[in-house]
Amino acid sequence: MTHEEIKQHCSIYQLKIKSLCPETLPDLARDLAKEPVFMMQLFPVLLGILKESGMDLSN
Repeated sequence: MTHEEIKQHCSIYQLKIKSLCPETLPDLARDLAKEPVFMMQLFPVLLGILKESGMDLSN
């Protein structure tokens, strides 16, 4: 499912992203984990999200 498809899905069914993520991310993550280039691109994004959330990354 592409980003556009997810956005359309949310608007059509008016789902909250909080409920959509746990349902879709596990399957997407399994597929994407097989692509090392994508994982290297995703890593800095995830670190940024964790830093913005206030999570202590020094441990």
